Amino acid sequence: SLRRARGEEACGSLGRPPRLLRGRVGDVFVALRPALYDLNQSEGVKGFVLFVLYFCLYFVLQAMRIDAAWGRSTLQWFDEASHGLSLDGPLVSALNEPSCAGHWRGASDAGELCFWPFTLLTQVEQVVDFVGAGIPQLVSSVSRVCPRCDIAITPSAADLRLLNLTSFVCTSFDSSAGTDSYPSRDCAAENKIWASKPSIESAPCCDDARLVRLSLELMGIASLPDAHFADSASLSAAKGRPSEELARAGARAFVSDAIDRKYVVQMVISRAERMVGAEFHAEWVSREWAPGVVKTRLAFWTYRFDNTATQQTLVRLTALAGVICVAHELVRLWTHCPSKQAVAWRLATPYMLLVTIPSFVLPAVAELYQRPMSFSSWLLWVSANELLMFVRCFHEGHVLPPFKVIVLALSNATGQLASFGVGMLAAIAVLAAVCTQLFGAWHPGYASFGGAFTRVFTSFTVGAEIDEVAMAVDPAGAILVHYVTNLFLTLIVSQFFIAIVV
Repeated sequence: SLRRARGEEACGSLGRPPRLLRGRVGDVFVALRPALYDLNQSEGVKGFVLFVLYFCLYFVLQAMRIDAAWGRSTLQWFDEASHGLSLDGPLVSALNEPSCAGHWRGASDAGELCFWPFTLLTQVEQVVDFVGAGIPQLVSSVSRVCPRCDIAITPSAADLRLLNLTSFVCTSFDSSAGTDSYPSRDCAAENKIWASKPSIESAPCCDDARLVRLSLELMGIASLPDAHFADSASLSAAKGRPSEELARAGARAFVSDAIDRKYVVQMVISRAERMVGAEFHAEWVSREWAPGVVKTRLAFWTYRFDNTATQQTLVRLTALAGVICVAHELVRLWTHCPSKQAVAWRLATPYMLLVTIPSFVLPAVAELYQRPMSFSSWLLWVSANELLMFVRCFHEGHVLPPFKVIVLALSNATGQLASFGVGMLAAIAVLAAVCTQLFGAWHPGYASFGGAFTRVFTSFTVGAEIDEVAMAVDPAGAILVHYVTNLFLTLIVSQFFIAIVV
């Protein structure tokens, strides 16, 4: 590189090398700094292109897997079904009609069809009724909205690829642990076999609400201390069902255990093996002081299993691109560091520890340990990995004009931003703690320090309006917080942040 010809830059006015740089005949020396700059630019462009390729392959792979656009329409149908809109006849919320909870027929004494809005349930007994009567009603409602959909109910939060038929309450698609294939079952034959000998060791299809309810009852009875009740011998000879008392006791035992683990059931809806999952979560508000009160929520995930061959090809290409990127980073690390001490120092830099290494390690770990976690947790992990890789990709782009100004400005301001960040976070934390003291006892937005910190941080970025809820209860405190956050955080502290970057 030092001998590469660069025209007049390294030659005298007569086109000959300067006297002090003369070497062998034909040699032309160039200045060291321009040559080093060219080398760094070339190396940087290579690194940027390689990492962009790796990032794009990873992003395409996950976008294909997650299948959000397809899953949206399925979730819209689920939302319609969860409010009973697909059922024929008059509807009534089980929260407004006490007779819906008196029995598990799915209808009130007046003949109105009951539905259970899960996210509005606040009592343990309401969740028990949802398990006993709400789930069969919900399954029937989803079947009406999407007659060709395969539906499954399971109390397990694990990846579907870890589940056998014994893990399901009911399922209209086949499932074997360790496989990615979920073909539709012959429900007429399977239901006939299961109905002849009901057991938790197998599962009926979800197209028969009567069998779904019976399977739920057996699942609940299996949660009782005397697990022998789960055997088919416990069924009433007259009706082929457990007694109402035994079924309700089993449902209570199951719900109590489910609330302890903060997970009740999940419903999986499959459209030609392109699946959507609705996870029903519940947790105690305070089991010691309010043992009958719970907090419920829904979580969702989407995933497709109909193109596993294409996904495997993308996985191999992504892995290959990742290996090439790692090899390039190792070569760059070795050529830039003349000693082992220099290598160790480079590896210990904050950017290397927080961005470079995690951008390779975390996606690989998410891929290898995908199965032991729930789909919703895995989806959050993948999204965080993509954001981290985007940060790395943006930084690698400093060799190109569109990114150079932003990256260099942030790099030059890193030290000042870090010092400023400490003071900024301390100020936000103090104001959040004050807001928690003033409003936390009754304001849901300030009930926890984390929630208060988020609201105050929002005030730092976009300013704050007067909180009407706080004004209704504590006007003086609301006004005090309004002026302090806007004057101190928005008008003063945030301007320092802008001044440092500029």
